[in-house]
Amino acid sequence: MENFYTFRSAILLRDEHHCEEGIVMEAVVEKYVKYFKSIFHHNNWYFTKFVCCEMLNIVVLFSNFWAIDKFLQGESITS
Repeated sequence: MENFYTFRSAILLRDEHHCEEGIVMEAVVEKYVKYFKSIFHHNNWYFTKFVCCEMLNIVVLFSNFWAIDKFLQGESITS
């Protein structure tokens, strides 16, 4: 646990007080911003499929409740 707490990243902020070795934070941020902009709105179809699957899960859940209730002849809900 101590090693995890004392771990220091090589990414530093560009500042007069931080002139140590490491990668400048702004360059890393620029790289991730370019990547994010390039994939923005490319996951809409995936999200739509995910929402449909979640709705189907809810339907299956209530179908299972109904089927178990019918199998147990109403004893599962009343007990």
